[in-house]
Amino acid sequence: MPQDVHTEIIPYEDWLFVNDLIQRSRWVFAKTMPENPHYYMLRKECDDGEFVRFAELIRQYGYQYQYEGYWYTVLNVYDWYYWTMGALIEETILINRKERKLNSEIPNDTASEIYRLPGVSK
Repeated sequence: MPQDVHTEIIPYEDWLFVNDLIQRSRWVFAKTMPENPHYYMLRKECDDGEFVRFAELIRQYGYQYQYEGYWYTVLNVYDWYYWTMGALIEETILINRKERKLNSEIPNDTASEIYRLPGVSK
């Protein structure tokens, strides 16, 4: 179950940045974990500054979510939620994402409801 869901919404400029990066990134299906269908993007395949900014925004505006005994900080964007594995930012090599519809415990994405952009795919 989610805990400590932030009431602070990601600022609009940061939200625009995250949406743009999500759209431009290559998301790879995690085929080694078919029991937990999700995707990941690799740090080495994108601009390092943009990757770091996204990871920091997840940690700053996300909320705590427990999965199989481990706590993760996740950030909702449209119909997906995003998380890192919790390593230090300088050691973080990927960002994961999973469809919210696959997990009914994940709350709605308030920022995307407020900032919704026409023509942006979910």
